[in-house]
Amino acid sequence: MKLIIFGATGQTGQELVKQAIDHGHEVTAFVRSPEKLTLRDERLHVVKGDVLDQEAVTAAIVGQEAVLTALGTESLAYSGFLERSLVRIVTAMKKQGVERIGYVASAGVDDELPGVQGML
Repeated sequence: MKLIIFGATGQTGQELVKQAIDHGHEVTAFVRSPEKLTLRDERLHVVKGDVLDQEAVTAAIVGQEAVLTALGTESLAYSGFLERSLVRIVTAMKKQGVERIGYVASAGVDDELPGVQGML
């Protein structure tokens, strides 16, 4: 399966990348800082980009079969980042016809992503 992983340089994201490769998937890691992703494999493709850039996210999702996101922030204070990034990812998924998403985060457990309600 062709997977794209957002947040692939964080601890959870790197583990998702490793496990996906170990299970034989072709993985695209969408990252801001490629140098933070130390894993190398012939099935790993690294795309540098900003998850808040709708065009970049949409282009990266072309040809993918599923999306995994392990995006996070360094602060527990609400910044709107996760909401804005998920809106861009879901918008791109709809445009590209990708219907599978795995979302790993603590955000959203208490209705803190109001802009995403009803999108999925």
